[in-house]
Amino acid sequence: DTQAIAMQQVDALKTEVAKGKQADDSKIAKIVEGLIKKVPDAISTVISMFATPILGGLVGSVTKLVLDKLKSS
Repeated sequence: DTQAIAMQQVDALKTEVAKGKQADDSKIAKIVEGLIKKVPDAISTVISMFATPILGGLVGSVTKLVLDKLKSS
């Protein structure tokens, strides 16, 4: 079920982001990519979420690359 898989991705993202500065950037990027593949309509929500100062400050270069790729698609 796509919705159940998407919710698992959201939970995984919450868990990783909750680690703060110890969050694994490449893991966040993979989760974001997986979530967007399952729910393409979530692109603008995900981009907006990481545009906030708190979450934006947690992402590294890999996640920024994924987000930039999403913005241009």
